[in-house]
Amino acid sequence: MILSRGKSFSERIRIGFVNVDDNVKHEYDHMRGQVETVNVDFRPVSGELKWEDFFPEWIDEDARWHEPSCPEIPMPRLEDYGDLDVIVARVPCGNGTEEQGIRDLLRLQVNLVVANLAVVNGLTNGGDDRTVSVIFIGSCGPMQEIFRCDDLMTHLGEYWLYKPELRRLRQTVQMPVGSCLIAPYHKQTGIFSFTDMNFILFYLC
Repeated sequence: MILSRGKSFSERIRIGFVNVDDNVKHEYDHMRGQVETVNVDFRPVSGELKWEDFFPEWIDEDARWHEPSCPEIPMPRLEDYGDLDVIVARVPCGNGTEEQGIRDLLRLQVNLVVANLAVVNGLTNGGDDRTVSVIFIGSCGPMQEIFRCDDLMTHLGEYWLYKPELRRLRQTVQMPVGSCLIAPYHKQTGIFSFTDMNFILFYLC
């Protein structure tokens, strides 16, 4: 078990679980008095949606035919999950290969849920930011487009411990989720979407 402690040993660590099964939760529940755990609830992305809905092969850059839009990727009520010190998430790896890339919307959703939770819990208006650690469970690791290799602290088997740079991460989650909105966003900012591609490459730090 990997656990990062940024508090004194007299303080309990508050852990949020994202897409994690009961076996993992029980490991932390046994650490009574040291940790407080909470399950992060969110509605899974619709099974009727496809990767191409977010990353279409053709983009109407000038909005001649219709106003660009992206389908919804549901997020949790972030205000319900405050004061998290650690976020533990199981990452779906989909069916992609290293050559094909991973086209899995639940994987994208889990990464975005974790990123938004980290930003909300770590950044403060006064600039006195809190440390938020993120633990991913899964052989494929998180999406490197969101969680950079530079932020990886430890990798042991299927466990990946990150200490993300939160201000950069906030910029990432504020960008369009896919190329479905790339044209209007690029015109406004000159910046492309962080996932400006038709597939997410499978590679490890």
